[in-house]
Amino acid sequence: LVIELGERRRMAEALRESEEKYRNLLEDAPIGFCIIDPLGYIQYINRRFEEESGWLRGELIGRSSFSVGFFDEATGRRLLERLTARLQGDSHRDTAIPAVSKRGRPLWVEVKGTLLRKDGMISGIQLAITDVTEQRLAAEALQRSEEKYRNIFENAVEGIYQCTPEGHFITVNPAMAMICGYDSPEDMIEYIQDIATQFCIDAEDWSRFKQTIEKDGHAENNEYQIRKKDGGGLWVSVNGRCIRDDSGRILYYEGSVDDISKRKE
Repeated sequence: LVIELGERRRMAEALRESEEKYRNLLEDAPIGFCIIDPLGYIQYINRRFEEESGWLRGELIGRSSFSVGFFDEATGRRLLERLTARLQGDSHRDTAIPAVSKRGRPLWVEVKGTLLRKDGMISGIQLAITDVTEQRLAAEALQRSEEKYRNIFENAVEGIYQCTPEGHFITVNPAMAMICGYDSPEDMIEYIQDIATQFCIDAEDWSRFKQTIEKDGHAENNEYQIRKKDGGGLWVSVNGRCIRDDSGRILYYEGSVDDISKRKE
C-alpha cells in the first residue's frame, strides 16, 4: 500500500509538472490562444490574446465567444463556417477576418482551429489567433499603389514598354499599341517576335540601343524609324533604362516611346 501510494504521488507530481509546462508554453506563446467549449463559451485565453484583444481573461472567461464584440455577428458566422471547413480537411480556406479590439481598434486576425476531444467526445475548440493587421494593411497599400501605377500605365498618352534583351516585348501599354498601329497591347506582343527585324526599320538601331543602354544603364532621346503593323514607317523618340537583379544580370529594358513624325516632317 505504501509503495502504491508513493507511485500515485509520483504520477500526480509528474502530471502537475506536465500541465504546468504546457500551461507556461501557452502563456508565453507569441500567438493568441483561446479555448471555447462546445456551446461557444470561453474557457481559457492566454496572455498574448489579452494583449491583442485588449480584454483581460477575467472579462472573457465564461462568456459566449460571439457576445464579446471581438467579432461582429456576421463575421462570427463566417468564422464558424471557415473553421468547420478547415476542421473537415479544407486547408485552403482563408481564415483572415476582421476583428475589433476592446478599445475599438480595427484588427485583422488569422484564426486556425483545432478540435479538442475527451473520451472520444468533442470537448471544445482551441483557436490560434495571429494578428496580421500590419501585413494586411501593407498588402492593401501595395494593391492601391499597383492600381495607381496601373492606371497611369493604361492611360498614359505616350507609349510605355518593357522588353527582353533578346528582342521580345513583355508589356506595352494601349498608347504604345495605338502608336504602332496595333489593335491592342496583346496583339502587338503576340505579333512582334523580334524587335530588330519586325519593329525597327534598320536593325542596327536596335543593336546601338542595346549597346548604349547596357553600357550606361539608360538611353535617352534616341530617334529611330520603326515599322507599323501595316508596314508603314514612323519616326519615334525612344527612352529606356536597363533593369538588373542583385547579381547584375539584366532582367529587361523599360522605357517610353513618343511619336515625332510630325516634327520630323
